[in-house]
Amino acid sequence: LTGDKASMSDQPNTKGVFEENSLMLLRIIKCFNGGIDYAGRPLDEVPKHIYPFAVINSYAKNPKTLLKKLKLKLERGAAGIITQPVYDINTAKMMLELFEEAKESCECHKDPELILGYFPITRFRTAQFLSSHVPGIYVPQTWVDTLYKAKDKGDEYQVQTGLELSKNLFKEIQDLHPKMHMMTANRFDIISEIIA
Repeated sequence: LTGDKASMSDQPNTKGVFEENSLMLLRIIKCFNGGIDYAGRPLDEVPKHIYPFAVINSYAKNPKTLLKKLKLKLERGAAGIITQPVYDINTAKMMLELFEEAKESCECHKDPELILGYFPITRFRTAQFLSSHVPGIYVPQTWVDTLYKAKDKGDEYQVQTGLELSKNLFKEIQDLHPKMHMMTANRFDIISEIIA
């Protein structure tokens, strides 16, 4: 993943590095897998095969932007694509459709995979932060509103409400496309409960 702008950092005097992006890394890996360095010289010792995975946003106002990025990453040799967290089943369906379209329209790895990102939300402030400050993620307003109302009834109620929303989403995604990347922010207890 190329990453966020340096201006989003909370550190003073942060500077961006724009020499290249994730697509160059995929090209370098493709060279290594072919037994050459990026300049085209043969490697003294061919490394074990590298299976590169790339990351992509799970939402864009214009889906054609996502389609273009999917194609580029697949053409550069990505064995799979992992999305940012998905919070809406329609977004998951859209990502699957775009991925299939990208696969059909480019020469890519023999059978690339799409892995949907999943990150449970149990608090209003997390839903609000992801919705407002993290580009490429769409949190439905219904989630934000539901968690906002739940927070007034106490922390335990808020967590249970978020857990219920997250469990329902997990089930919907699992029924649609069971290949998921589960992010926890070190809350393995929550993931264990959702999987159970």
